[in-house]
Amino acid sequence: DIITKNPTIGVDTPRPGPVERYVLTVDQCIALINSTPPEYQPLIKIALSTGLRYTEIEKLKIKDLDLLRKTLKVRESKTNAGVRSIRLSDDDINVIAGHLASNGRTGANDEEPLFTSPKGLKIHYRNFTQRVLKKAFLDAGLSHIRFHDIRRTHSTILFEAGTNPKVVPERMGHEHISTTLAIYA
Repeated sequence: DIITKNPTIGVDTPRPGPVERYVLTVDQCIALINSTPPEYQPLIKIALSTGLRYTEIEKLKIKDLDLLRKTLKVRESKTNAGVRSIRLSDDDINVIAGHLASNGRTGANDEEPLFTSPKGLKIHYRNFTQRVLKKAFLDAGLSHIRFHDIRRTHSTILFEAGTNPKVVPERMGHEHISTTLAIYA
């Protein structure tokens, strides 16, 4: 029962088509937030305002939030450039503080995840996307959107607002501006 020859040799596989990339409008961002269950809205709001990758958000701990400096420290990322501090607005701070207060969490256990399920458990990407995010996208009329498009939206908004082109890749966790320009803006 040993195969002596690879049966796929000589088979032409179809080339993948171009990847569809989307950027949400302001109205679509608002619709997405409003379509998301209230307990998950803080995660979506922070994703839109920081451009963090889902895995970066998932790995954030309470200790990564610095209220005095108004920053989030990304300690784990897929790249070295992804390890960074993200500046937060006063609104971002209020959103995160409200989220923590809503489920009775404080800085006392700083190793807890920053964003949790309503039961205080770690949010797992597959469950979150299948049970929460897909429905929110559909309800907002955004069936073609993926979580990563939220990141792309953030980057595009920064460029449209006239943010220094050197700052955007740093905020996004990109080593080279070419990545930011080619894929995210």
